[in-house]
Amino acid sequence: GVAPTRRLAKILSDVNKPDGQMILRNDRGEILTYLHALPVRKVGGVGKVLERVLQAFGVVTVGDLWTERAAVHALFTTTTAEFLLQVSLGVGTELRPEKPEQGKVSRKSLGQEETFPATSDFQFMETKITEIALEVARGLVTENLRARTVVVKIKQASFEVTQRQVSFEFATCVGEVLAQAALTLFRAETNAKNQQIKAVRLLGVKASGLEKNDEDTAGGVQTKVDAVLFREQGVLPVDGVSFTCHCGALVLETERHTHLDWHFARETLRLETEAETAKMLAAIASRGHGVKRKKGKEVDKTQKTLFQAFGGKK
Repeated sequence: GVAPTRRLAKILSDVNKPDGQMILRNDRGEILTYLHALPVRKVGGVGKVLERVLQAFGVVTVGDLWTERAAVHALFTTTTAEFLLQVSLGVGTELRPEKPEQGKVSRKSLGQEETFPATSDFQFMETKITEIALEVARGLVTENLRARTVVVKIKQASFEVTQRQVSFEFATCVGEVLAQAALTLFRAETNAKNQQIKAVRLLGVKASGLEKNDEDTAGGVQTKVDAVLFREQGVLPVDGVSFTCHCGALVLETERHTHLDWHFARETLRLETEAETAKMLAAIASRGHGVKRKKGKEVDKTQKTLFQAFGGKK
């Protein structure tokens, strides 16, 4: 899909699959004509549940979002309403995200979700939670980040969503710690006396409270290109004498102390990390029954929802 915005290009990418292209010119009239005839379900971010709610209030196409904009504002949160109205006007996602300042983290969280046929097999769900948590940990390592908080998301077959979270004393990117925390949250929720989870269709794990995981480069200093080439060839520059470290690196004598200091710092960091990991796992195990619950207000089940009141099942 080729279009003035990323959102429009994403919509167009589904039109001429698998090998064709769809191009929408940067013309307001052409954009609105195309969008307003489009079913709302074709827009990224509008799922089955949101589509059903919109249809209950007569909103079927993107053009209806603008026509019924008063109802859209009344029905949804400010964020959702703004998103839907931006869609109806064909705007949004034109600007590239600003590059964060040096040392700051650009994203607030990193997570993974997986949807599957509704199941009551808790062994399968625990395996899935572990896999997702380990994938999140790999993502943290790839982006050189650590997290202070783990959030587990559970969506039941009835589309009811529950989120639970736990925070650590220290930020971490260790897969074992994240997986154990996620499992503890999941088990605490499924074993809760007042929580009857019978079938689940989606599980997710999110890491938040992100921090940079800055580590020194090998040797503690930046290595010059010519020095790397010399070491790859197994020879020395003419201006130095070398020694071979126990790690196999060929190091100039003038860099010996810096290199050995780096090994000492790495070993110290490893021991501290192991101690912190053990402490976190112990804390998670002891706090399993008292994890922080991220939950909304109690719902009066005798009251009809908006969807039930306007066209849904009674």
